[in-house]
Amino acid sequence: MAQVRTGTGEAASTTIEYLICSTPAPTTYLDQNNGSSWLSALAFAFLTVNSLLAICRSKGDKGTVAFITISFTDLLLLFWCLRLFERAAPGSVTRQRIKVAVWSLATLLTLMFSSKVAILMPLPFAVVVWVMAAATSVGGFYAFFLLKE
Repeated sequence: MAQVRTGTGEAASTTIEYLICSTPAPTTYLDQNNGSSWLSALAFAFLTVNSLLAICRSKGDKGTVAFITISFTDLLLLFWCLRLFERAAPGSVTRQRIKVAVWSLATLLTLMFSSKVAILMPLPFAVVVWVMAAATSVGGFYAFFLLKE
């Protein structure tokens, strides 16, 4: 039996078995709702409407339309791959392949938005934006591929 002291000096007795047995196993959102919910549908609808409105506001600028379309598609693929990643068995080949896709899509999105932001900044701040984008991509690569699960 382990003694745990609280901030007021009172001793509380507890056992490791109690902590292990009384704490419910964490359940994922996917377990509870089979992977879909009204909130996901609402977020998807918001993203779709927002992207369509942005395309309408672009007044036919091909670069802007391409940026919005690629960003929208990238986000959809990223969320789909993340869902597949959560469902894949730990350590499986499928999970490793999905990691590559997730990192690639996230890096593409980071670089795309960094390019849009950096153009608007003075050179010293643009350098900071690019350094942060590179750090994010390298950090994601390290976390996904070099650290053990």
